[in-house]
Amino acid sequence: MPKKRTSRPGAKPSSKTPNTDTEPGAFQSLGKRIDEIPTVQSAEEMVAKAQAELAKAQEHYHRVRGEAVEQLHGLREASLSDMAATAMRFVRKHPGQGVLLSTLLGFFLGRLFRR
Repeated sequence: MPKKRTSRPGAKPSSKTPNTDTEPGAFQSLGKRIDEIPTVQSAEEMVAKAQAELAKAQEHYHRVRGEAVEQLHGLREASLSDMAATAMRFVRKHPGQGVLLSTLLGFFLGRLFRR
């Protein structure tokens, strides 16, 4: 069994504790050495880039979501005659796409209501 060290009565406390203001501790110096490794530095750069991309994606999401909510409110408030007028304007402006869209819509409605 190892012997325990006891301080002598009346002895001054040892001054071997590191001064954290001037001397780095073992973990601090290890952290500095790890931060100097090129792969750790490149990983930090990649994390920073990923955070920047995430911020851009969140901004894009909120913008697109806001536009979709506005369009949804517009659709809820629109009457059937407004929608028909909009569809007619689209078909007059783009006749080929109108024919294609009506063909696809007819096909899917036929499949849906098939006996």
